Amino acid sequence: MTIFTPQLEIQKFLNSFQNLTTAQTRLKQYFEIDIKPDIITFSDGSTEQVWIYNYNLFEARGESIIENEARALILNRHHEIVSLSFPRFFNLNEENAANLDWKTTVLETKFDGSLIVVYGYKNEIFIQTRRSATASGQLNNVENKTYHNAVMDVLKTKNYNYPLKPFIENKNYINNCTCVFEYIGPDNRLVTPYNKADLVCLAVFRKDFAVEIVSKHVDRWCKKYGFLRPKRYGGFEGSKNAIDFVKSVSNPLDEGFVAVDGHNCRIKIKNPAFLSISRAVNAGNSLLPRHFAKIVLNGNVKETVSYFSEFANILLLMDGTLEEMIEELDNIWELNRNAKSLKEFAEIVKYHSLSHILFMIWKNKIKNFDDILQHIKPELLVTETKERHNDSYKAAIKEAVYSRGQKNMTQEFLNI
Repeated sequence: MTIFTPQLEIQKFLNSFQNLTTAQTRLKQYFEIDIKPDIITFSDGSTEQVWIYNYNLFEARGESIIENEARALILNRHHEIVSLSFPRFFNLNEENAANLDWKTTVLETKFDGSLIVVYGYKNEIFIQTRRSATASGQLNNVENKTYHNAVMDVLKTKNYNYPLKPFIENKNYINNCTCVFEYIGPDNRLVTPYNKADLVCLAVFRKDFAVEIVSKHVDRWCKKYGFLRPKRYGGFEGSKNAIDFVKSVSNPLDEGFVAVDGHNCRIKIKNPAFLSISRAVNAGNSLLPRHFAKIVLNGNVKETVSYFSEFANILLLMDGTLEEMIEELDNIWELNRNAKSLKEFAEIVKYHSLSHILFMIWKNKIKNFDDILQHIKPELLVTETKERHNDSYKAAIKEAVYSRGQKNMTQEFLNI
């Protein structure tokens, strides 16, 4: 049963101090929360300062309710809610992940885009991102285009008389609701490719009680105005059952699912294949050869190359090396499988770089191709590729890294 409360814990904390400056100073002193002042402008030209509260991505451990509430949260100088989004939620098996009621749990498709919140405040409509109260930040892949402009462009395609019609027509709720969306599209590509820009409605919140509105009401509103909703799947007995489902239905470039129960508790169940591709694509200056090796070992070369051609040479080179390694293991085993003893077998293979796998085959601990792959670590594949195809390896790695904007290639990197 959802407990209705008129205030968030972060509001209670801030309200316990006499003035804004002291309250925010103490909040930053006791919690890992970033506070960003921002300005919103009303249609009559007047302005108001507000503050965006976000938990610190690197320092907040997830143990504090107050830190977890601070996720794209906008408050005014009186600590009243201006805009509200999801509290922080965690990946399955993380220490602070919610314990779901699996009898009421459904899986919702997770989209690979950017969080957008449309909120009402003082009878006007505003659009925000996590870091801007007016979505003024530049879109990922387009110069001179803000998230605000991108969202308005999508709304114009919905055939309304005016873009903000879905929000303005519901005046009884407009000051008290925030609509949480995921903005997706080719101009905001992270990993998953989308053919056109769109908004996926994830949830709607009431600000007076700081709670999520029942999904069936949101479904009706979205159907009326043409907003996408995540697909839902139910009937899971527990987390293992859900994980098996995610693995069976996920395309390597799909991010995964969000599991949400009847109490609106959430956890993320990420697609393992997506994670390996995402780490390479988004690594920036932290890009390492093992990122590519993981993609190869997960069997996602074809899909990755089809959308990220800049990775083609290094991925195909590593994939070819993996085939060489498997063929070599097969040949050595066939030639020596009739050795009279483990000692005799060991004398033959002990100096081979894949001897640990050959020993496991001898002991019948490895029985098929999938078992072999589980015992080839990314670091081993990198080493084998470098030793077998050194010049090609260096050229392919440089091409991949330079294409992602990492210009300070060093010999140390190549030696990893």
